[in-house]
Amino acid sequence: MFGLKVIRVAGDSMSPALPEGSFVLFRKAGQYRIGDVVLVHHPNLGIIVKRIAAFEPGFLWLKGDHPSSVSREVMGCLPLNRVLGKQLWSVSPPSPEKAAA
Repeated sequence: MFGLKVIRVAGDSMSPALPEGSFVLFRKAGQYRIGDVVLVHHPNLGIIVKRIAAFEPGFLWLKGDHPSSVSREVMGCLPLNRVLGKQLWSVSPPSPEKAAA
């Protein structure tokens, strides 16, 4: 509805900005910028959440925020039409320390 997608983050590749269990709202955008967090349909990795690292004409490179993320070389250069949306909003789960309080 309205071109919006909500996903739940699995894994820690985008932490600390988006820790595992975070809910993220995405919407298709007319333009994207380096640093945007995007939802992408990767041909080998499936639906992934990553940050835009660089552009080439009609293509983009992605990266994760956490050192354990798949490298941008492994993800490869992807066509822009693989982008499903740009992050509009997110909410992270409470930290274990806060949940225990």
